[in-house]
Amino acid sequence: VTVKLKDASVRVENDTLSLLVDENGTIVAVTSPEGLAVTYVPDDSGIISVDEDGVVTALKEGTASVIVKVGGDGVYAENTTTVTVTVSKVPTEISVENATVDMEVNDEVATGATLTPADAGNVTYTVSNSSVVKVEDGKIIALAEGSATITVSFAGDDKYAEAENKTIEVTVKLKDACVRVENDTLELLVGDNGTIVAVTV
Repeated sequence: VTVKLKDASVRVENDTLSLLVDENGTIVAVTSPEGLAVTYVPDDSGIISVDEDGVVTALKEGTASVIVKVGGDGVYAENTTTVTVTVSKVPTEISVENATVDMEVNDEVATGATLTPADAGNVTYTVSNSSVVKVEDGKIIALAEGSATITVSFAGDDKYAEAENKTIEVTVKLKDACVRVENDTLELLVGDNGTIVAVTV
């Protein structure tokens, strides 16, 4: 007597899945006959995890595969299909309010730089001429006359992608000043003293 296993098959609605780190996606499997138990087996890359319902969780950047299997239970013949999952880091973007800033010595102004998404982390400021300006607590502080380029960057991490650098061109000028005297002529006799009264503005 020859005992033959019943035929079974499984297909998926989409054999590729694209996710961002920490996102979830679901593999929708259809079996024939309907209602067969489906097993989801991820590769050992550590890029994704898959639960018994076919919900895929993206753990880190990379490409992984999931074998979707039915049968192999002594009643139905085993049948499989494969789903390829591509995981990307969450994209980030830096924006600056003003690409050029004019300042006077000792002025302070906010950098106007923001990172999207906001919870991705903090941007880094690199100053081309640290004798002209410095950046502290999100503010540009003018130190001396001259010009400098501030490069705003975000290196990314395991979840968030590196952002494209933005620059802020800063020009620092000396503060305007003038002096006047209360009397621009002074008449003295030999041996007399007189005082020039100067007022700065």
